[in-house]
Amino acid sequence: MAEVILKFAEQQKILDKYYLVKCPDCYYTLDIVTKDEVADILIHPIYCNECDEDKNISVDNVYIAYTVILQPDITEDELIRAIEERLNQGECAAVNFSKADSLSNKKEDIYEIYYNPSESAYDRFNELKDKLDLDYGKNTTAKGKAFEELILCIFNSIKYVRGSNDVKTKTNQFDCTLLCGINTVYSSVFNYLATYFIIECKNEPEKKPDNTYTNKFESIMDTSDAQFGIVFGRKK
Repeated sequence: MAEVILKFAEQQKILDKYYLVKCPDCYYTLDIVTKDEVADILIHPIYCNECDEDKNISVDNVYIAYTVILQPDITEDELIRAIEERLNQGECAAVNFSKADSLSNKKEDIYEIYYNPSESAYDRFNELKDKLDLDYGKNTTAKGKAFEELILCIFNSIKYVRGSNDVKTKTNQFDCTLLCGINTVYSSVFNYLATYFIIECKNEPEKKPDNTYTNKFESIMDTSDAQFGIVFGRKK
């Protein structure tokens, strides 16, 4: 219930969210950062004055906190009574709210730290999506390219991931090749993506990727240094 209230207050611009970076050993506050800065904190060591050494930070060491940016136009007693009524707590003496919580328990926040496209980015996604069903006639290359551009645009919106659909080898051209040069000190999907990974796209709703297609993709993986691959198909 407290989390719902905090989220509502943030949406109403009553509270502003920030993040406390704590030393994993002495619990000293190393930094106070915004959501956009958290990703850098998680991949670069930060110096602790108390321990006199650099520390690797994980999601367990980053805590969510809030600051009041809009003061209520009622008295504190009126505010307490209003909260108690909303929570159906009657005349209880106090309601205990947690001021901060570890990011390890906040998957939604972690997702947004690395992937939080703007409205203009979503407009671009929809624009590329609309091109999937254009009449390309017998030009299967252009039809496939439309799907590749959409997938590439989505993955390029992930922080620290950059890619291209123009990478060729002596025997193959990869639909999408993505670079991800980071590893996190905590368990995450990034540990499986580095140094680069491959995506194959099949823009044929009537023909889902079959065993022949996946076997071909597996052979491409075997002849490259990529340790991870993704196949995207389409529904009818």
